[in-house]
Amino acid sequence: MKKILVPGGTGVMGTYLVPELLKLGYAVDVVSLDARTSDNPNLRYFTANFLDDAAAREILANDYDGMVDFMRYSSVSFPEKCRLYCENVGHYVHLSSYRVYADEEHPVRETSPRLLDTATEAEFLATDDYCLCKARNE
Repeated sequence: MKKILVPGGTGVMGTYLVPELLKLGYAVDVVSLDARTSDNPNLRYFTANFLDDAAAREILANDYDGMVDFMRYSSVSFPEKCRLYCENVGHYVHLSSYRVYADEEHPVRETSPRLLDTATEAEFLATDDYCLCKARNE
């Protein structure tokens, strides 16, 4: 059975993905700041701060076939985190958010302008606001 790691898997999107992965026959490990339990033998929860490198390395030692990552990383820390994950799992998927897109096109498509590319306010662009850091992490 293939094993998938889902950091941030108890959040809004993860609560939809995890049951689907289980239905598809994967063993799923979810990392959350909150303690959780499961009666499903193919679902395990780790209570940890996955942003902490030591905690992440300990969990990554479980030899995962894939990782679907819902976490938010700063623009500065993401390149090193991404390298760590790519070196330790079979396949790495980092999910972004529709919030990276500017409110210029409806419906929003993957080709829609990103807020990072259209915003002109220097003070805003100097921040690591959620929508900006997700866009930078892409």
